[in-house]
Amino acid sequence: MAQRVVDLSLLIEDNMPAHKLFQRPVITTHLSHESSRAFNLGVPDDPMTFQTNFIATLDHVGTHVDAFRHVNPNGQPVDEMPLDLFMARPCASTWRHVPDLGDITVSRMEEAEKKPGSR
Repeated sequence: MAQRVVDLSLLIEDNMPAHKLFQRPVITTHLSHESSRAFNLGVPDDPMTFQTNFIATLDHVGTHVDAFRHVNPNGQPVDEMPLDLFMARPCASTWRHVPDLGDITVSRMEEAEKKPGSR
């Protein structure tokens, strides 16, 4: 039987939702092609311009892993955790009943399991 890996990662975007205790990411243009033209780089007939972006985010936003070290000072950091911990059989559930930035509780997980299409 063929197997495939499906990446369910969220794209990190400016001001994307984050847990209520954490700062949302900030992504903005630092220098644009238009503003970098003022540095007069390149040659007159071929100016060199560029764009750079400012990106500020916590490591606990979007798709992330709570490494064992996150909750245990003696736990493994994410780069030392075995990769097979992050692989599993697929399981689908509906989470529309959880409000934005709401907590996933045991009762909410049990409620999600009962919904049609949850397995």
